[in-house]
Amino acid sequence: MARGAPVCSDTLRGPAGEGKVAIHADGKSAAEPLGVRVRRPTRSVLREYAESLIIAVLLALAIRGFVVQAFVIPSGSMLPTLQIGDYVPVNKFLYAFRPIRRGDIIVFKFPQDESRDFIKRVISVTAGAVKG
Repeated sequence: MARGAPVCSDTLRGPAGEGKVAIHADGKSAAEPLGVRVRRPTRSVLREYAESLIIAVLLALAIRGFVVQAFVIPSGSMLPTLQIGDYVPVNKFLYAFRPIRRGDIIVFKFPQDESRDFIKRVISVTAGAVKG
């Protein structure tokens, strides 16, 4: 056997494609592959962007609908803690795991007009007294 001649060759698959690589007796691969075939992408770039955009929109809607949503403080009733126009992210799962406590900021639908959201601080809970 000639010195430096490949002992065997093998087909490798990787992110760059598929190719044959020569292996020398010392265990190192040859400097260049014997032949590399590069596969063309099966999907067009436009289709990949469209799929990514659709997945991102669906994920954002699911998060907004079920996990967290941002609300804007519309009035000065929460001053000085929260200013008019401040954004408040609301965790929609929190109260499934723990009860509402005094001092929590909650968001609820206004009973007479379901299209309006109220953002208020809890000042009393069950069996609590509010002194005026």
